[in-house]
Amino acid sequence: MLRRVYAFVFIVLAAAAGCASSTASTDPGATCADGKCDTTQQSLALHSLQLLGANVDGTTQRCKECHSLTRSGLRNWAELTKTFKETCLKPGMAALDSVNCMRADPTKSDSPFMPEKLGIYAAAAHLTDLQTLFKNAYPATAPGNNATTWLRNYTKFKQTVSMPRGNYAKLSADEFNVISSWFAQDLPELEAVLPEALPPSSCVESWTPALDAHVARMKTEGWAAVNRDRGMSMFGCNGATDTLSCLASFPLSTDKDFAQGWAVNGGTLRVLRDLGFQTTFWSRSSASGRFVAAGGVKIIDLQQNLEIPVEASYDPGFFPDDSGFLFQGTSRGAGICNLSLLTRSPSQITFNEPECTGGSLGLYQYVGAALNGGDYFVVTSEFDSDNGGHGATLHDPAATFGDDATAKFTPMVFDGSTFQVGSGVAVPTTFEGDTALSPSTLLTAGRLAGPNAKQIGYVLHQVAATKDAAGYTVEAPEVARICVRGAKANFSYDERFLVTHHYVDRDDAAEYGFASADDAGFAPYLAKGAANVVLVDLSTHKTTVVTHMNPGQYALYPHFRSDGWLYFLVRDTNSGVEHLVASDIALRQ
Repeated sequence: MLRRVYAFVFIVLAAAAGCASSTASTDPGATCADGKCDTTQQSLALHSLQLLGANVDGTTQRCKECHSLTRSGLRNWAELTKTFKETCLKPGMAALDSVNCMRADPTKSDSPFMPEKLGIYAAAAHLTDLQTLFKNAYPATAPGNNATTWLRNYTKFKQTVSMPRGNYAKLSADEFNVISSWFAQDLPELEAVLPEALPPSSCVESWTPALDAHVARMKTEGWAAVNRDRGMSMFGCNGATDTLSCLASFPLSTDKDFAQGWAVNGGTLRVLRDLGFQTTFWSRSSASGRFVAAGGVKIIDLQQNLEIPVEASYDPGFFPDDSGFLFQGTSRGAGICNLSLLTRSPSQITFNEPECTGGSLGLYQYVGAALNGGDYFVVTSEFDSDNGGHGATLHDPAATFGDDATAKFTPMVFDGSTFQVGSGVAVPTTFEGDTALSPSTLLTAGRLAGPNAKQIGYVLHQVAATKDAAGYTVEAPEVARICVRGAKANFSYDERFLVTHHYVDRDDAAEYGFASADDAGFAPYLAKGAANVVLVDLSTHKTTVVTHMNPGQYALYPHFRSDGWLYFLVRDTNSGVEHLVASDIALRQ
């Protein structure tokens, strides 16, 4: 019976994906501009783009705040959707296998669900068909299950993957049928209906006196100086004679067999912790370095040697004054809490604690706090997902951002007990996405899209946010263009450094000492992949490679703590173990 019921669910999903009626594809709501709707397929394309929120006449604001609805971005979704149907919705596949197929690790029932695994089906997570799939996957009569097992798993699934995020309306079943039909046909007439300007063909590096002045000012006025003057206690520095002497009790990378060759260019690496669990997406630490949010799984209190489970999915962030933190994918949307919650060593965090509130924020957010008692800010923008290192990852994340890309600045006010989310302001960031915010909220760094949806550099903007009775206005002129390849970036607390990670590709053979990418010695990197941390000094304009990882080892998600120590995660596919590592290389510049 179970297999027959699930077979029906598969048929319904397949129909939504490719067998929608011609009535849906010729929906009268699709009215083309400039005479482009000359065919049924053009009408289908335009109506789908309107529903998604792309840059076409009659569009509905829905997905654009977070996703690049460009031709390359949509084609990427189409590929993800095709893979999802071929791997997770195979005819005859057991319902539980389909559910677990949507997890980061399908072999582990507690592994988190991954939105990108579903492609466009993430926009159908709330619809009846996927709900029925979960009911069939977790029947109450199965060993270990009860009447609510399916609902608990389905609720977690929806919290993690359901799109769009925020206050935007979900797609109805009929609307999803229109879009999924277009995707199943491989996006016919996309080029004819969606206008698109070409991205820059190359990156031309530039630096301005405005950036130099900012870096000089932050040396004495930025959050590194403020936290130091306030006497912030930095983790691992008790008894240290200087900052370089901090963390001395932790083993050097050179003392670990798996970490031989990691430290390069004069930096010292210390292994802070070997994780007994798998993380997803990025990790972040508190300004003091004491607390580390390891993906969407746990917060580690390094001082108490305590791991605190969190009922969240991804995208942790800490405010630069150590006043609070947030996660995405909680029961309250974005869960935003006072740091005091962590200092009382809870056994878990549900984000329903009195120290927490909820809010509607885009994903992949960066947080900062204005100096001299100003508001806190969250910046969100169009993004391309980066959850590499769980398998061979052989290139940097795509850069699908278009000429209509924007970054949204959302103020947050601490009312004395919790953080309250204000109204956001969108600022144009042409061909830029994955926007990072500096601790002071006075700089941003966005990844710059080039030909073939590849990233070709970073663009820095100086931010001026002005508050009046009506809210904020934001101006963000460009102050630098840096031609370095990599993923999402982070600023140091003194805002002198920009750091990122870069996935090894064929162009990196010389960096590893090989004559060419076809050298036999470089072949393991092209087969197993690797990623390295890269540091840019905004004062001297020097770029330094921080790590030299071995094949199958990924140094990921680097970020600073307040005193200049750099934390990052290592996913080692050779051992299946992840490590938390610290580097002092910025302190040695």
